[in-house]
Amino acid sequence: MDRRQGYRWVTAAGGRNPFAHTPRSDRYLSQEERLQIADLHLGDEGVRAIAKTLGRSRSTISRELTTNAAAGGTYRPYSAEKQCRVRARRPKSRKLDRVELALQVELLLVRNWSPEQVRDDLTRTFPNRPETHVSHETIYQSLFVQGRGHLRADLHRPRHPPAPW
Repeated sequence: MDRRQGYRWVTAAGGRNPFAHTPRSDRYLSQEERLQIADLHLGDEGVRAIAKTLGRSRSTISRELTTNAAAGGTYRPYSAEKQCRVRARRPKSRKLDRVELALQVELLLVRNWSPEQVRDDLTRTFPNRPETHVSHETIYQSLFVQGRGHLRADLHRPRHPPAPW
């Protein structure tokens, strides 16, 4: 991208970064809601009471308190907001971006294994290495070119050379 285009965007936004403070939908917890959760949680309110006060689902509050708990088990709203923004960043790295794992999956696919069989074999072969456990959906997504809807070209090549006769 051209640097001048960035300057045009900042100028059009009144001198501020136009992408820095994009408002999130009401589907996600806001910073104010996280502060309320922290205050109510410190006041020994239960998950049900916090959910009722905020008008949110109990599972949302429970998940928030569990996912974003600090080492001592305390809930820290500013840290939770920061973690939320980090998790929401795009693009995310994919497991099959790791070369050795991608080669292992491709080797099994070339042998006419299904993605489900590949998934099961990787789990069985490397039980103590969760970074090598790949879902069959991840394998299917890597097979299809995004936005095109057809298989990768290198998988269409013949597996065996044609017979000479």
